[in-house]
Amino acid sequence: MLNTSINTPFINYKSAKLSTDSSKSAISYKILPDGHRLAIVNKNGGCLIKTFVDTHKANYFHSHILEHLLADINNLKEGEFLESIGTSKYAETAQKSTNYLLESPFDDRKIIYDLIKTQFNILNNKQNIFKSLQKEKFVLKSEYAFLEDNRKLSELDKEKKDIQDKTIKAIYQIDSVLNEDNGYSSDFIDKTSTRDLQYLYEKYYQPENMTTVVVSPAKPEEIEKEFLKYCKKNNIEHRPNITVKPVAKLNNRIRADYFSKNFIDDNIAIYFKAPDWKNTKDVLISQLIPLIINNNSNLFNIENFNANVINLRDDLIILHASSPRRQEEKTLAQINKQLTELTQKAVKQENLENAKATLLNTISLKKEIAPLLLGEIEKAIFNDTLNTTLQSEDIVKDITTSDIQAFAKKYLDINKSYTVVIHNPNILPAAFCRFSSPFLKNISFKSNMNYLDTGKFYEYKYPSNLRLTVNADKKINRASYLLKFDSKGNKLTDNPVEMNVLLTLIRLNIEKNIDKKFKNHCHINFDNDCISIDISYTPALLKDMIQSLNSSIQNVSFDDKLVLKAKEKAKLYSEIDSILSKQYRVKNLDDSFQKITSQNLKKLYNDILKNCEANAVLIIPENYFTNNKNDILSLINKGFEKQSFPEKVEYHTDYFKQNSFEKTKVICYESDVNNCSVTQSFRATGIGPKKDLTLTLLNTVLGDSLNSIMLKELRLKKCLYICNSHYGSKDNVAYIHMLSEFKPGNDYNYSIKDALKDYKKFVSELSNGEIESKLFENAKVLVKANIAYLNNASEGKLSLLKNYDAQTYKKLYSIIDEITIEDIKQAAKEVLDKPSLIEIKVPKDVLKKNMPFLMTTGEVHI
Repeated sequence: MLNTSINTPFINYKSAKLSTDSSKSAISYKILPDGHRLAIVNKNGGCLIKTFVDTHKANYFHSHILEHLLADINNLKEGEFLESIGTSKYAETAQKSTNYLLESPFDDRKIIYDLIKTQFNILNNKQNIFKSLQKEKFVLKSEYAFLEDNRKLSELDKEKKDIQDKTIKAIYQIDSVLNEDNGYSSDFIDKTSTRDLQYLYEKYYQPENMTTVVVSPAKPEEIEKEFLKYCKKNNIEHRPNITVKPVAKLNNRIRADYFSKNFIDDNIAIYFKAPDWKNTKDVLISQLIPLIINNNSNLFNIENFNANVINLRDDLIILHASSPRRQEEKTLAQINKQLTELTQKAVKQENLENAKATLLNTISLKKEIAPLLLGEIEKAIFNDTLNTTLQSEDIVKDITTSDIQAFAKKYLDINKSYTVVIHNPNILPAAFCRFSSPFLKNISFKSNMNYLDTGKFYEYKYPSNLRLTVNADKKINRASYLLKFDSKGNKLTDNPVEMNVLLTLIRLNIEKNIDKKFKNHCHINFDNDCISIDISYTPALLKDMIQSLNSSIQNVSFDDKLVLKAKEKAKLYSEIDSILSKQYRVKNLDDSFQKITSQNLKKLYNDILKNCEANAVLIIPENYFTNNKNDILSLINKGFEKQSFPEKVEYHTDYFKQNSFEKTKVICYESDVNNCSVTQSFRATGIGPKKDLTLTLLNTVLGDSLNSIMLKELRLKKCLYICNSHYGSKDNVAYIHMLSEFKPGNDYNYSIKDALKDYKKFVSELSNGEIESKLFENAKVLVKANIAYLNNASEGKLSLLKNYDAQTYKKLYSIIDEITIEDIKQAAKEVLDKPSLIEIKVPKDVLKKNMPFLMTTGEVHI
């Protein structure tokens, strides 16, 4: 999902090709005879077409309705939506543009022509769309009503009542100034007519008002020729500048506070008026600043403080930060102090260099995942920064402390900012939701449906019984290193609270001991019977990375003060995994934490190192491994030469054991908002590679069926908002979740009972009925595409090699090809017909109304 704002006139580029060192990609820019702007990226790794239609901010709601109508693929008369080859589509109404995306994970040249045809049919389909206007009006009103629910403030305590009016006033002042609108009105949608939308369509959906980015292996001249088939006019002199750039009115300091019952991260946001971002150096400086702030030792005294990378919008810089509960004022004061100091004196050179190293690492990651990001192409088109964008690494290296101070002085004046602070928040304010857009998923992998290019594998065994798998790959730009301590099916502990504290303690030790530049790139995971720790960075620092991580693992401190800190953090932030544990709830949680001692944790940690197999995985560029092989292997050996791990035991149980749920259990939670959610989770144990991939395929079929069946039947008449499925496996345990989220009507015409009834019917049909061969083949394509996507990047390969050995990894595609529809049906019966865990989150009055029914469903916990 990409929130794109078009705010500058299009630069009339001459056709040009530019290459980068990290990719054999090439970009061509064209303005077609009808005024349609076209950027073509010639590269392997999937096909994509994304069109941006410039729309004025004042037309946001009309544009949103029109987007819903146009993006409904069912309205098309021709131009088939290519589900059979894994194509996905997405449409979004942003602040000043409406964006339409079609993408396929495979780089068949023929696919891009079908996508171009379909895209033009979508954009030129005004004859058929208005028949569903009333239906989409209802859907939009439901969506906006859902958002309004989430804007609702929790009830304030009496002693805070005196500031309630000021708080609400400040919040709405921020909304109105930053968004330049008067908020949503249901009447507005009701009064929208076909004529209104036809006028909007005729005014804005013209070729000279559109920009399209195409990514495909086809030659640019072939793509241009295809586009010319759809040109409407013979000539166009210039592109009308119909967009108006709003200017955020940040002339004085305003603050808004939220009060709510619960607590989540990122509870502080500070808004500043931004530059126009034409200069890539400004963009890069803005990303260095929060890294510099984080490097300041004063801020590390605030537990859990984390300044996120600044989010860029067309007219705003947004700095997000998180703070421990009840320390918001202290954290905010420190941030304000640091921002003020940035404007008054130069930062320390050491802090700048550390920030540069982190940013350069991020850039190298982007290069690996997508050598030429779609987002960067957009910036290039709209802001004429292509040459500097492609040279961002050199620009970062040249940034000085004076550059940082000058930028801060010009743009980060704390006296001209808006600040939002959430005290124990339940939900983010609307401003957060609107301006924080997720990172775009870019297609960049080389995806061949018949062959998975995995690179070269090397396997080593050390005297300590540590086993190392090295994957050397030419297309990898980064280095990733993983340590996995695996009990091979034996639970490490029956006390989930104790394990939770130990993991938190390990994290604290790693944060304390590991080199600062690796701190945000190291992850630790617990998978019921194994612990894994991984780190990724640029290859040049691989030796430091290995030494730093190995040392942190070998020198875990069980100091009483550090253990106390770990217990407090674990208690505050972590959740016990209710699906993988026999205990769905831990009674007397305070007592459970109180009983944990340093000695208990030390014994558990030593038992893990003593009784678990140790495996290491190293993902590395091939040439770097060739040149540094002996040093790397010696360094890994040195880290564990005093340790003795158990011998490797072959462990493959290729069948399903009896599901551990003796009967279906239901857990109910009260919700602070009016929507309801029902999640049903199924568990299977005894997973081997084929069963794992079979369940992955089952989940893909499940997800497609869930969307096609439940969304069509329930979305309109029963206000269904979210409907999806998720599959995961953790060594010898696998689980499938099905989720639906809905808003019951005033008479609760769609209740929890209805949701569970629909689930039951759906699951029964899936496990006992027929599965369409087209749906099954499509699932195989999508699973292969996901593997190909992961296989393209070091961290993705690491996630695969964490669960599969090298030999299995190389055969993943052939294993998928062996799986039949009968295998899927058998897996469905073995998993979906067994007792399950149902988690229900509803408002208190809905819970009360449904209680008689819930008591008949199984074991109920409130």
